[in-house]
This record gives sequence, C-alpha cells and structure tokens, in this order.
Amino acid sequence: MKIQKYSKLFAVALTIVQIWTVKSQSINEDKINYDEMISTMENQLSQCRAQSKTQKNSELWTILSDIQQIKSNICDIDSKLKGKDEIIACQEVQLEDKTKLLNFQIKETSKLKQEASDYQVQIQNLQSIITSYNTTNNKNNAELSKLTLEYNRFNQYRGNEIIELRNELKQNKLNHTSCMKLLDDNFKKCESDNKTTIAELKERFLKLHAEADAVMEKRNIAEFQANECNSLGDELRNKINSKTDELKKCIMKNQWLSTPTLNLPSSCLNLSAGVHEIQIENGKHFNVVCDGDGWIIIVKRFDGRQDFNKTWKEYVDGFGDLQNEFFIGLEKIHLITTLRRYKLQIFAEYEELTDSADYDNFRIGDAESQYELEEIGNRESYSYYHVLYHYKNQKFTTYDRNNIGNSDFNCADDGRGGWWYTKNCQFEWKLHGAKSQLMKIRPYFN
Repeated sequence: MKIQKYSKLFAVALTIVQIWTVKSQSINEDKINYDEMISTMENQLSQCRAQSKTQKNSELWTILSDIQQIKSNICDIDSKLKGKDEIIACQEVQLEDKTKLLNFQIKETSKLKQEASDYQVQIQNLQSIITSYNTTNNKNNAELSKLTLEYNRFNQYRGNEIIELRNELKQNKLNHTSCMKLLDDNFKKCESDNKTTIAELKERFLKLHAEADAVMEKRNIAEFQANECNSLGDELRNKINSKTDELKKCIMKNQWLSTPTLNLPSSCLNLSAGVHEIQIENGKHFNVVCDGDGWIIIVKRFDGRQDFNKTWKEYVDGFGDLQNEFFIGLEKIHLITTLRRYKLQIFAEYEELTDSADYDNFRIGDAESQYELEEIGNRESYSYYHVLYHYKNQKFTTYDRNNIGNSDFNCADDGRGGWWYTKNCQFEWKLHGAKSQLMKIRPYFN
C-alpha cells in the first residue's frame, strides 16, 4: 500500500518535473495555459492527502514542500514571461517604428542619389562651359597681349614724336625771340626814318603813284597779249599732243615688230638666285635679280653704300648695282605688273624688330600717270609698320618732281628718296627709318 502511494506521489512529482521541463523549454515559444495545469496538480495533491491522512511521512512532506517551491518558481517564471512579453511587444513597436524610419530614409536616400546624379550632369555641363570659356579667354589674352605690344610700340613712337615736337617748339620760341628782337630793331629804325620831312614823303608817293599807273597800263596790255598767246599755245599744244600720241603709237608698233622673240623666261619662277635676263609679254627684255623662290627683287637696301636721293629720271630708269643695293626702275615695274597680276612682299629691319608685309595685287601706272600706285590688293600677313594701302592712288614723287596732291611741301626734300608720298608725309616716317629694306614681286597664283 505504501509502495503504491509513494508511486503515485513519485508520478505526481515526475509530472511536475516534466511540466517544469516543458515550461522551461517553451519559455520563448508558444504560451501554455498554466492555470489549468496548476489546477490539475492541486487535484492530484488533494487525492494524495486524502489517501495519506494517517501517515505523515517526512519524505512526503519534503516532496510537497518541493512541489510548493516549484509552484512558487512557476509563478515567478510566469511573471517574468509576462514582463518579457511586454518587452517583446515594446521592441516590436520600436522595430516597426525603426522599419518605417528606415524606409523613409531609403526613400530620401534615393531622392538624394537622383539629385546627386542631376548635379553631376550639371557639373559636367558647367565644366564644358568652363573649358569653352577658358579657350575663349586664352584667345582673348593672346589678342590682348598683341594689342598691348602694339599699344606700347605706338606709345614709344608717340613719345619720340612728342619729344621732337617739344624740341621744335623750343626752337620756334628761340626763333620767335630772334624775330621779336629784329622787329624791335626795325621799328626803331622806322621811327628814325620817319624823321624825314613829310614833304619828301609826299613827293615820293606822287612819283610812285604815277609809276604805278604806267605799270598797270603796261600790265593790261601784257595780259591781253598773253591771252592771245595762250589761245595760240593751246592750239599748238593740242597739235603737239596729237602728233606725240601718233609718234608713241608708231614707236610702240615699231618696237613690237622690231623686238625679236627670245627664248627667255618671263619671270623668276623656277630660276636660281642671282641676275637673270627676262622677257615680258610685250617683247621688252632686261636683267633682274631673282631670289631663288620665284621673286623678282625691285628694291634692295642694306648698308647705305647706294644713295637713294635720286632724280625723277633716275627713278624711272633705275639705278644702283644689281649685285648690291639698287632700285630696278619705275618703268620696268610698270611693264612687269601691268600685263598680269603680281604679289608684293616687303621686309624691313629696324633697331627694335624685323617687320614684313604681303599684298596680293600690286600694280603701278605708266609715265603719264606719274607711275601712280594703282592697286595694292589685300594684305595677307600681319605687319606693324607697313600699311601700304595708305599710298594707293598716290603718284610717285622725287626731290625734283613733287606729285603730292594739294601740297606745296615735298616729302622727298629731306634726302630720303623717291616714294608714293602722302600729304604731310604722315605714313612714311618709319618705312624710311629702317636699317635695311627689301621689296620683291612674283606672279600671283590662287
């Protein structure tokens, strides 16, 4: 009987241990209805107490105490489980909030990425604009440097010109002082001469008046005779000009017929450097200097051994040594440039720089036009000093023949030589101030 009772108690205890084991294993899993299990254990304990009223074994009470302790522990565990459930629920809420925040941040990050991509495109566009601006800025800087150089050179020239004007003004002041002194002396002399008697002056005045009347009468007669002579002279000049034109035509015709056709080149193209004889299309032939690149040298100055202050006839015919310094001659330049289109190239060496210019259509007129610079064309290269288009339509001038229009001042009087001078010589000062000068022409090709 005791064995059966102990067996039941042991079974109850074992059941409680199993329940505790299951309870311990399922703490973090599904919840169990602990109230129902506890009620079942209490019923079993009541049955055991009813069966063992007469026997109170110390071992049984120990087991019951253990069961009571286990019950108390179960209550503690249940309380802890409830606390953990609350913590888990709170953490689930927090996790949900964090998930929402994370999703919001993901969306914001996507927007920021898109904005960053847009900014990157804008930055690339701005970089392209900056590159284009830098290229334009570099070109502008180069042009600015070039203009600054020209401005500095121009200021240097203006400074020299101002110094010359100041010196001239100083000289004029000295001359003015001398003139004032001379005027004072003359005035004093006049005051001394005025001391002569008024009667003597009247007598001299009447005598001069009579002589003036006689001169006026003779002048009127002379003007009448001069008008008659002018009319006769006009008729005679017209006849002479007509005969001269006929004579020129006859001479040209005879020259054309009498000039033999020689097997000579018509220019310096394909000729070596040096002196060569050429024959142009009208049959004229003469020696020229070739530079080896197809150019005919028409002016060469480099050491000053040749005097260029020559007469009109010398400039027409040419002068100098073809092996050294020379001028080929206006008539030859006219004959060469009048039959086809020629380019002109000018080189000049100064103290501070070497300058050059190219023009694509150079032509001068004949003797009747005073070898006018009829055409110069377009400038093909940059030049600081040479602006030859200023001379277009100007006639050639030497110290003994002034062909400068509307000017009594001859720019060739200072010994610089002949040129297509403009009025007041305003563009020639630097060209003739060169240490060396070279002018050459060659046929124009597109």
